[in-house]
Amino acid sequence: MAATVLKRVYHCSYGIASDFARELEQGDLRVTGWDDDGEIRAVELVTHPFFVATLFQHERNALEGRPAPLVHAFLRAASQ
Repeated sequence: MAATVLKRVYHCSYGIASDFARELEQGDLRVTGWDDDGEIRAVELVTHPFFVATLFQHERNALEGRPAPLVHAFLRAASQ
């Protein structure tokens, strides 16, 4: 995905410990999203055309009548 700043709402007490994040990045995962407190909220698998895991609720945009950029990116990747 192209570098983009997203501001999203989430209600999640789960997260990834920063020490564990370093271990994740020794493989093919990259941390690509953080919250305002520096907690990890998104990772991407760099060896896959589109593998994004988030701990925020990007689908909540639909409640405001706005499409989620992450969904658009997925559709673009799937069409290629």
